[in-house]
Amino acid sequence: MFLKIDRIKGGLCQKLTPVLFALLFLGTPIWAQKYEFGLGLGMASYKGDLSPNFRLRNNRAGIQGFFRYNLSPYLSLRANLLWTGIGARDSIVLKDAFQLQRNFYFKGNIRELAATFEYNFFKFRGNRLKRSERFCPFFFAGIAVSNFTVRNNYLPQDDDRFTSTQLVLPFGIGVKTAIAPKLNLTVEFGARKMFSDRLDGIANVPEDPKFRRVNANVNDMYYFAGFSLSYVINGVRCPDVYND
Repeated sequence: MFLKIDRIKGGLCQKLTPVLFALLFLGTPIWAQKYEFGLGLGMASYKGDLSPNFRLRNNRAGIQGFFRYNLSPYLSLRANLLWTGIGARDSIVLKDAFQLQRNFYFKGNIRELAATFEYNFFKFRGNRLKRSERFCPFFFAGIAVSNFTVRNNYLPQDDDRFTSTQLVLPFGIGVKTAIAPKLNLTVEFGARKMFSDRLDGIANVPEDPKFRRVNANVNDMYYFAGFSLSYVINGVRCPDVYND
């Protein structure tokens, strides 16, 4: 009887062993390039009543830090912290007499915390870093909280600071390049869709003279373009192969 039970156990173990190995294999991340930490520099630009079109002179410097979790060679999740200046002035638009007469200006800072997903159009950074996997365009989109503080010449001089926190939708495109086995270079351009017309701190007041009014029917936006370097931390120990 005991011999029969031992045979049954032995046969069951032989059948279950491949299954257990398969489950263990599926439950273990086999792609090494899991995590990245990065820092980047860039320029922010404002689009709104004081600058209906892109103006290079309105650009302000910014810095960002991020953590990227790579789900696969095609899809990543990213947490991003951005700090940047922002500003614009009517006097730059020399061909618009209305803006020259109004002569508004503003400047300030934006602090943004964003969560986005990134979709790589090509396979990027497989375990064996082939030449074809070192360069990849990507698209990103997500959600962010933007806190900004600005000063302008519209508000009373004794209270010329405007602060607000807004929900914004970041989206954009970029290019990733693997410049070393553990280093990525990213160049990106992103827009932030806002649900407010107060990024410049200027409100539309019907009682104001016509030349001082702004268009309250069109929300403001801001953009950020820049580059970043990130360091890749392997999730599973794999040989570093950098093949040509």
